[in-house]
Amino acid sequence: EVAEPDWLASLLQMARVNSLDAVFGPAIAVYPETAPNWMRQQDYHSNVPVRRGGVVQTGHTCNALMRASSPIVKGQRFLIEKGNTGGEDTEFFFRLWYAGAKFGISEAAIVHEAVDPKRLDSEWIRQRKFRSGMSFGYHSLTTRNTVTLTITVLASLAKIVFCYAMAGIFFWSTQKRNFWAMRGVFHRGWLASAFSTKEPELY
Repeated sequence: EVAEPDWLASLLQMARVNSLDAVFGPAIAVYPETAPNWMRQQDYHSNVPVRRGGVVQTGHTCNALMRASSPIVKGQRFLIEKGNTGGEDTEFFFRLWYAGAKFGISEAAIVHEAVDPKRLDSEWIRQRKFRSGMSFGYHSLTTRNTVTLTITVLASLAKIVFCYAMAGIFFWSTQKRNFWAMRGVFHRGWLASAFSTKEPELY
């Protein structure tokens, strides 16, 4: 990553003012000229941290600052077994969040990352979306009983049907069709996580 001049200052200020255990910032993809227009327009390779209901539950390591002195952070390690599948940062920060860690986002703390030409492929994006859906489903669903699994399955199925229906509606637009199709793949991954399906290896 290549950081903006005020990158570190922005992360530090957010962490100190709000007494956070970790702060995340956007990692903006830099596409080569050979990247397809639909991929560039939908920006599938950028990593932008999000809030769910106003709360930051997890993040990514391509742009993160952690408080080393935090008792919640101390001693924590990434899961080695996730090294081939990816998603180890999602699991890691979810684990800290469930332990009581407080996270934040600094939109001004921007880094830029050149996209590997090997990742300029729709199949790679589909695999990554599926794995991302599985990772998020695995680590956000901490209670696995009949009720929670049934809700997860029904919600995922409804979202999958909706996304693919929208992809069909926008069959004439490569950008919009792929956007909805990839969202459908993400929710397919979430659905698979309810059945503890093995995550695909991307690396």
